[in-house]
Amino acid sequence: MTVLPDQPARESAVRDTAASLLVEASAGTGKTTTLVNRILELVLSDGVPLPRIAAMTFTEKAAGEMKERRREALDEASGAGDDPLRLRRAAEARRDLESAPISTLHSFCASLLRERPVEAGVDPDFLTPEESVTEELLDDVFQEWLDHAARAEGLLAEALRLGLSPAELRRLAGELYADRALLLDGTFETEPLPFLRRELLRLALAGSDLWEEIPPEGRGEKKALALSDAVRELGQAADLDDSGLGAFRPSDEITLVGGKRGLWSEELKERVKEYREEVRALAGLLEDAPRARALAGAVAALRDGLIPAVDTEKARRGILDFDDLLLRARDLLRRSAAARDHFRSRFQTFIVDEFQDTDPVQAEIVLRLAAGEAEQDGVPWQELDPAGGALFLVGDPKQSIYRFRRADVETWRTVAARFPTSARKTLTTSFRSNPGLVAFVNGVFSRVFAGAEAPWEVDDAPLSPRPGLAASPSPDVLYLLPPGPEEEEE
Repeated sequence: MTVLPDQPARESAVRDTAASLLVEASAGTGKTTTLVNRILELVLSDGVPLPRIAAMTFTEKAAGEMKERRREALDEASGAGDDPLRLRRAAEARRDLESAPISTLHSFCASLLRERPVEAGVDPDFLTPEESVTEELLDDVFQEWLDHAARAEGLLAEALRLGLSPAELRRLAGELYADRALLLDGTFETEPLPFLRRELLRLALAGSDLWEEIPPEGRGEKKALALSDAVRELGQAADLDDSGLGAFRPSDEITLVGGKRGLWSEELKERVKEYREEVRALAGLLEDAPRARALAGAVAALRDGLIPAVDTEKARRGILDFDDLLLRARDLLRRSAAARDHFRSRFQTFIVDEFQDTDPVQAEIVLRLAAGEAEQDGVPWQELDPAGGALFLVGDPKQSIYRFRRADVETWRTVAARFPTSARKTLTTSFRSNPGLVAFVNGVFSRVFAGAEAPWEVDDAPLSPRPGLAASPSPDVLYLLPPGPEEEEE
């Protein structure tokens, strides 16, 4: 029997069913096979009824393929071996195939809401319409809301007076409604002056640091005095009242002209140039403060007025769009311990494929289902730990769709932090690629993904070719390097 380089990780991912695991698996490393084998281990070895295993993925096509792979595996297990207990469990699982959930996360959330409609505050017979229907509904509600809101005095009316057109406001409404999960959970300032005051203080301190780097013999020169005057002006402006700050505009006197040649280092000159650009940018922000205030007010009006009006109309019509399914399911699990208990008693384990494409709402749903009840109430989802054996996540952060439909690789990293190191497994054997291609990819990725430090970066996970696979003749790999800064200047 061939032993794979990642054999221990593969065996643990399948057999360690008492632990919740996070499995990182690149394309072609057999992640779907591993996932299906874990389901078989739960059913045939542990005796878990198939309907108590909830499996989720992110497209209908992927869910259909996973169902087919599960059916084929159970068909094979039903006729293999002579262990009567395993054969009986396989036969029972085959009979339960249609009642055992493998679905998209959205479909799974819809089923949760239909089971607990009163607690969720939804019509049990709700419909999920096409996207065009939701857009038409948003259009209708927006027009009625705008007619009323534009006549009332406030920041929205001010934004319209300052030039924000109804068409632009409608586009903004559409974008904000599509991202309402972030908007409703987040906070933002509607008054720009506190931010501008902080920027003034920051630039005053940064300018003071630059002044200290000027050689003492050069501090009497024109350009040094201009910098000193600008820094003093910014510091004084930070102490102005709101009326004075709103009228303040920094002078543009910072210069690099004049003085003894060679006294300022090239690095200092460059930093002063960058500082001057920051001061000019601040001047622009101060100039735009009235428009920024009005626009922030328009966003607040959309959040507090339009979004609730749209939700009210949806409730009247008995419809929930795809984002509603996630948001309502999340809210149900957030506030109802009874609902969490109900679903945990119904499902023993939750399996999620392509987890790198989750957004924070989806991640919260999964963790609230899998975490122990004692730690739920009042605890942010980012601090929840999955119970033993309750959660099995598979994905590849390098394949994250990065912000499409709010997917965010930072969500992967946040959830991964809730798993101990021993519960994070990596599949590295590539069954799909030629050894030469694997070596090339490893060489490139070792540089691209080296030293991941920022939250949106991921670590390198070098692949291994399948043992015994000889390098076959293949076309040369042509790698086109982007031009460097020096080449671009030429």
